[in-house]
Amino acid sequence: WPPRAAAQEGEPDMTALGQLHEAAILYNLRKRHATLHPYTYVGEIVIAVNPYCWLPLYTDELRAAYAKAGARQRGGGRDASAEEALPPHVYATSVAAYERMAGLEDYSPQSILVSGESGAGKTETTKILMAHMAAIATAHESSAGTEHATILAIIEANPLLESFGNARTLRNDNSSRFGKFVQLQFGFPTQGFDMQRKARAPLLGALSRTYLLEKTRILSQQPGERNYHIFYQMLGGLKMEKMKEYNIRRLAKFKNSSAYQYLRNDSPGVIEGRTDEEAFARTRNALEIIGVHDEEQQRMWQLLAAVLVLGEVTFEPRLDQGEAEGGKQAVVISKKPFHDESPLSVTETVGALLGVEVPALGKAMCERTVSTRGETFTVPLDESSASGCRDALAKALYTSLFDWLVRRINTAIGAEDPSGTRAGRWVGILDIFGFEHFKVNSYEQLMINFANEKLQQKFTADVFSAIQTEYADEGITWQQVDYQDNADLLQLIEGRMGIIDFMNEEVMRGTGTDDAFVSKIQAQQFPDTILGFRKGHHQGQFTIHHYAGPVTYQASGFLAKHKDALFPDLKAMLQASSHPLVHTLFASPMVSTGSAGAVVSSAPRRRGRRDSALSAATVGTQFKQSLAELMETLATTESNYIRCIKPNSFKLPAHASPSGGGAPTPPPQAVAGGGPEGSQDPFAMVMVAEQLRCAGVVEAVRVARAAYPNRLPHKTFVERFRHLVPASLVIAGEGGLRDVCARLLGHFALKDPEEQQNGRTRVYFRGGVLERLEGLRADNQAQSARVLQRRIRGFIARSKYVRRLSSAQRIQAMVRGWLAVQLLARCVGAAIIIQTLARALVARRVCEARRREHRAMVIEAGV
Repeated sequence: WPPRAAAQEGEPDMTALGQLHEAAILYNLRKRHATLHPYTYVGEIVIAVNPYCWLPLYTDELRAAYAKAGARQRGGGRDASAEEALPPHVYATSVAAYERMAGLEDYSPQSILVSGESGAGKTETTKILMAHMAAIATAHESSAGTEHATILAIIEANPLLESFGNARTLRNDNSSRFGKFVQLQFGFPTQGFDMQRKARAPLLGALSRTYLLEKTRILSQQPGERNYHIFYQMLGGLKMEKMKEYNIRRLAKFKNSSAYQYLRNDSPGVIEGRTDEEAFARTRNALEIIGVHDEEQQRMWQLLAAVLVLGEVTFEPRLDQGEAEGGKQAVVISKKPFHDESPLSVTETVGALLGVEVPALGKAMCERTVSTRGETFTVPLDESSASGCRDALAKALYTSLFDWLVRRINTAIGAEDPSGTRAGRWVGILDIFGFEHFKVNSYEQLMINFANEKLQQKFTADVFSAIQTEYADEGITWQQVDYQDNADLLQLIEGRMGIIDFMNEEVMRGTGTDDAFVSKIQAQQFPDTILGFRKGHHQGQFTIHHYAGPVTYQASGFLAKHKDALFPDLKAMLQASSHPLVHTLFASPMVSTGSAGAVVSSAPRRRGRRDSALSAATVGTQFKQSLAELMETLATTESNYIRCIKPNSFKLPAHASPSGGGAPTPPPQAVAGGGPEGSQDPFAMVMVAEQLRCAGVVEAVRVARAAYPNRLPHKTFVERFRHLVPASLVIAGEGGLRDVCARLLGHFALKDPEEQQNGRTRVYFRGGVLERLEGLRADNQAQSARVLQRRIRGFIARSKYVRRLSSAQRIQAMVRGWLAVQLLARCVGAAIIIQTLARALVARRVCEARRREHRAMVIEAGV
C-alpha cells in the first residue's frame, strides 16, 4: 500500500493513542481511510473499513509474508519488533487463528466473528479469510489431489450459497440475506518442513450452519432491490431448448423477470462484474462440484419455477357463494391461463411443476381442515387467507430447498478422519448480520438484534477477559471493574415469561393477536431501562433499549412470522407429490439448518403435547435454540473479532473527493433518506460513529479503559515528560526505561499511588491523571515558550537596532559625501571665478603696459 508517514496515515493500532474514545477512533479511522489503509487494530479487534475499490493487499507475496510472520503480528504486532511488524490486515487474524488451532501441544479451537451492516464487506472478508487459511494449509508441501478437490469444493460453496441466499439491496448489490457459521475442518497437525518448523494441519473439509434466511424477500422487495439471485440466473441462463427439456417450457415465452409478481422490481443483472447468464453457469458448475448433477438440477429448476408461477395464482369468488370464517366471501383458484399462448392455467402449471394433482392444490390453498375431538371438517378461506396460503407455500418451497442445499454442501465437503470421526481441529468463521434499526422495525429486526445482543454479551466478556490478561502480563494490581451486562435484556427476549414465550403462548391459543401479545409483555412491567411503550396512538408498538440504542418495533405481523407454518393440508399435498425433490423435502419433519423454515406436523396429538410441539416449531423458538447451540460452540473457542464498517452510502471509493468531483451519482433513494446518508463524503463521520457503537467497539473501549483508561508506552512517557524533571532522573540505569518511569512518577508525587501503575512495558493512569500531567507539561511548555519569546523578541529588537544604526550610518555617510561633493563643486567654481578675475586683471595690466610702451615709442619716433 502507499508508503506514508505515520502522522499522515494514522495509528495502525489505536491502543497506542494516549486517549482512546469515540472521537479519537473516528479521527484515526478517517486518516487511515483517506490514505487507503482499510485495516486498523483496536487491540485484538480488527476494524475493516470498506474502501470501495480494489487495493493491492491480497497478493501471494503478502499472504506469504503474514504466514511467515505468524501469530505475533496479531493485535498490531505487539509481540513483534517495530522493524518486522507488518501493517494491520485480516491476514494477521487468519494466520493467528490457524497457528493456534494447529499447535502440536498448546492449541485450542478458534472462531472468527465477522460482523457489520449490509455493504460493509462481511462476505468478502469471510472469503479472504477462508482463502488465506486454505493457502496456509497447503503452503508447505504438495497436496494430494483429493485435498485440492476439497479446497475447490469449499471455495465454490460460497458463491453457490450466495446464488440462493444473496440479493441486490439498496445498500449492497450482493447482500447476504442469512447468517452463516462455517467450520473449516483440519486434520491433526504434523511438523512443517519450512525453516521455522511450523506445524501444518491439512484442510479436510467444512460444515455450514445458516440462520434466519429472509423469507419475505421471496414474496416482495423494495423498489430498486431484487429477489434472490438464483431466480434471475435461471431465467437468464437457461437456454430455450433446456427449458423445454426440463419440462418448464411454459416459462419459455415468459422469461422477462419483471413479468412475475414475485420479481416485479427488475434491475440490470450484473452482479460483481458477472451477468446473470455467466453467474448461472458458475452456479451449475458449483452444483456439479458438490455432487448435484443434471437430473437433480432439473428438479431444482422445476421447484424454483413453481415458486415463480405460484406468484401468478389469483383467486375468485366461489360460485356457490360460500362463506369463509368471519362471514367473508369464500374463494377458489382462478383458472386464467399462464400466458396468452399457454393452453394450461396457472394452477395446472404449478401442479405439473410440483408433481401434485390440480384439485388437491386448489383445495389445499382454498380450504383448511380443522380437527377436533371425534370430528374433522373443512373451512373455506377468504381471498386474504388463501393468498396467505399461497405465499406460505412459496416460502416453504424455497426455504426447504435452501436448507436441503446446505445439507448437500455439508455432505459433500464435510470431513471425516481415517478413524471415521469428524476432524479433530477446526476454525469457525461467523458471518452474521449486524445490528439493525430502521424507520419501521418488525419481527426480522427483533431476531437479528437478539442475535447481536447474544454476541455482544460474549464480545464484552471476551474484551474484559483480554484486559484482565493484559494487566496480569503487565504485572499491575487492580480491582474488579463492573461493566454493562445485557443479561436482563436477554432475559426479556428469551427468558421465561419473555417476548418469545409470550409469542408462543399467543400462537398456541389459535386466536391470539399481535395486540394481545404486546399487552402481555406490557403487563409484566419490565424495567424502563430495557423496555418501554409509547403512550397515545401508538398501540402495538414497544421499544427495547439495546446496547446500540433504543429500537421501536411494530408488532403487526409478529405472530404470523413467528408461527410461519404450513397448514396440514398443504403439507399433506406436498408429501404426496410425485416430484422426487419435493417429496424428499416434505416427506418427514424438516431438519432445520437455522433458516427457521419450520413446518407443523398434522399428526393428531393430545392438547399438551400439541402445544409443546407447536411452541418448539415456531421460528423464534428454533432460532433461540440454534443461537444457544452456536454460543455453546463459540464458548469452546478462542474468539477473534473483525468489525466491518461501511464508510458511506454511495459506494464512494476512499480516494473520492468529498465534493463529489468525479464521484458516481448517488441513487435517488439514498438521497431521499437524508441525514448522514445524504452526504457524499467518502467517510461519513456520523454514519461510521453509529456503526462503531452498533458493533460494540465503543463499549469495548470503555471496558478496556474502565480501570486505567489511559496508558503510554515507557519510551513515549519518558520522551513526553522528561523536561519536567531534573536531567539526572532520566539517565537510564540497569533497570532501563521502567526505572526511569518510576523515578519520574516519584518526582510527580501523585496524591494517590493507585492513580498510576508502572507496568512492564507501559505506564497506566486512572481517569484524569494523565490530563493533570499533560496540564503540567502544558504549563512547562508555556513557561518555556515565554522565555523563548522573550529572548527571541530581544534578539529581534537588537537586530532591528543594529540594522537601523547601520542604515543611519550609511545614510549619514552618503549625505556627508554628497555635501562634500557639493562644497567641492562650489569651491572649484569660486576658484575658477577668482582665477578668471585675476587673469583678467593681469591681462589688463599687461595690455595697459604695452599701450604705454607703444605710445612712448610713437612719441619717441615723432621726436
